[in-house]
Amino acid sequence: VLSATEFSGNYTILRDGSVPLPLIGILNIEYLTLYEATQLIQKEYENELIEPQINLTLARTRPLKVSVVGEIERPGVYSFLTDEIASAENKVIYPSLTDAIQKSGGITQNANLKKVKISRRLPGYQLQYKEAYVDLLDLVLKGDISQNPYLFDGDIIHVDKVDKVLPE
Repeated sequence: VLSATEFSGNYTILRDGSVPLPLIGILNIEYLTLYEATQLIQKEYENELIEPQINLTLARTRPLKVSVVGEIERPGVYSFLTDEIASAENKVIYPSLTDAIQKSGGITQNANLKKVKISRRLPGYQLQYKEAYVDLLDLVLKGDISQNPYLFDGDIIHVDKVDKVLPE
């Protein structure tokens, strides 16, 4: 809080998405972007302070959790600690689709690699998802790295069963 440094400091976002802040109490910022959270906090401080200026930065991220389901050896929810995948420049490197598949034990014999679905929750309080499909076969056979997207917290990877298996 630039206009009231006595309220500035490091604050932890709790597991339920709430953050206790001085003067205004507890705010829920779950599923908000950094910009949206800044706007919400600034609006709340406007009721208490004259022209508050809020500057939010993310000091440390929590582990990313992704779900891997379908034709996977060990379907489930997997965590990626950002400390384990941080680069030498201290930038966070997000896990990729293949990292999640590898961590879940790999695909089964019946996996459809041509159409792997990734569902990502959109920011905000409403439960909305964006879906995208990738072709892992293009990644493996052609080296198309655009078919190996980075994952974000809460992503769901679904590997369907192939319709028919081609003879060898």
